Amino acid sequence: MKRKFTFAGKLIAVLLICSCFATPILADEMSDKQQEKSQLQNELTDVQSIIGELEALKSDAAAYVRELDAKVAEIQTNIDYYNAEIGEKQEEIDGLNAQITNLNSKLEEQYAAMKLRIKFMYVNGNDQVLDTFLGSESFGEMLNKYSYLQKIMEYDRSQMDAIDANIKAISTAKEKVVGEQAEIEAIRENLLSEEAAVQALLDEKSNEMANYSNQIGSYEERQQRLERELAAVQSRINAIANGYTGGGYTGGALAMPLDYYVYISTYFGWRDWDQSFHAGMDFAVGYGTPIKAAASGVVVHSAWHDDAGNFIIIYHGNGLYTEYMHASVRYAQEGDYVNVGDTIALVGSTGYSTGPHLHFGVVQTSGGYSTSGRVDPAPYLGL
Repeated sequence: MKRKFTFAGKLIAVLLICSCFATPILADEMSDKQQEKSQLQNELTDVQSIIGELEALKSDAAAYVRELDAKVAEIQTNIDYYNAEIGEKQEEIDGLNAQITNLNSKLEEQYAAMKLRIKFMYVNGNDQVLDTFLGSESFGEMLNKYSYLQKIMEYDRSQMDAIDANIKAISTAKEKVVGEQAEIEAIRENLLSEEAAVQALLDEKSNEMANYSNQIGSYEERQQRLERELAAVQSRINAIANGYTGGGYTGGALAMPLDYYVYISTYFGWRDWDQSFHAGMDFAVGYGTPIKAAASGVVVHSAWHDDAGNFIIIYHGNGLYTEYMHASVRYAQEGDYVNVGDTIALVGSTGYSTGPHLHFGVVQTSGGYSTSGRVDPAPYLGL
């Protein structure tokens, strides 16, 4: 009939201690304290919810910060790689510059030698050159001298042309390396910009985390204050309960809380279908069926709950409480004394419920009301 029952945390707000109130004064004071406690518990629940939300936001921010840290580390690795590449390119450029310088030196040397030869011929004039040729003992010797001189001139020219070609080739290679270095520099600059942007976002998220931590600390202080106030109210409720002088439950079967029911839809214990613990018995029955007190006692709680809907708790003395949930209407109010069989509410499907039914629960404790004291109602009803 109903889905997972999870209002145990909220029910702490109504840990209404065992007490019957023999006088109207006790009943009124009990009601006042219950309202005060309910308000405090609602505020505490809100604070706990806010803390949970802040913790979730902080956790999300922390996860994002870890992602950003990893991103920064990745970018830095790439920057280091490209810095190394730039260094290698610079070494290559330096090597090419050295080759160009060396070849320029050779070119200058070759050019200087050629100039000396040209200067020699110019200073000594064409007559000496002509004498050199005419002084040949044979025409063949003259041709050899001419050929030798021509080869010297051709050698000078070829050497200078070769050196010049090498200089041009190396200069072309240098231009290529310089271009590659410029491209790597551009990549590195983009990475540095990306790193700066990610670092700025990382700083922003770190500040958010610090802000969440501060807010959590503030709300935790508020939570502790509310818990102290709740403890004080609970202490007063205990004092009121201690003033109860009526009779108590002495054993035996409780009366059925319904004159009839269609079937028991859920028993006490673990449920396979949703893997949850069901701390009561669900009686399927039609809307508006009267819900009756299973034993005489005092109503210690009558209020609305998100999970339980309209919810009533009756204390019967000697640590025994009965619970009635999901009612459409509540007749019994806190502080009311009821007799066994009195109509306290009507069946409904309020709160976390999928159809009209009565959730009936039994709590047996040695002290005040506690959800940890919930026991199987079946033996108490003789079922």
